[in-house]
Amino acid sequence: MNDLRMVAITWADAHGDCAEWTDLTEVEDDGDYLVRSVGILLVGAKRGHLSIAQSITPDEDVDSVLHIPKGMVRRVEALHRLSVIPVEPDPSDEI
Repeated sequence: MNDLRMVAITWADAHGDCAEWTDLTEVEDDGDYLVRSVGILLVGAKRGHLSIAQSITPDEDVDSVLHIPKGMVRRVEALHRLSVIPVEPDPSDEI
């Protein structure tokens, strides 16, 4: 877990256009349906994809992994390197 990177990935998702049978001439090209997902980058997790995880343990177990096909990726932003930030207990939280 020495080189964890938080990223924001903007990618084109598949989406529907017609709620019912529609003549092909009436189908509009309204461009990509862009989604922005944020997580911990998992380098090399799945060939041909950028993979991110919601959570990771000290043993490198991951949870809620999203695999985004590289061909659908429009932008990747590095947010910051993960570092340990000490958190002091709040006395008002004690019961």
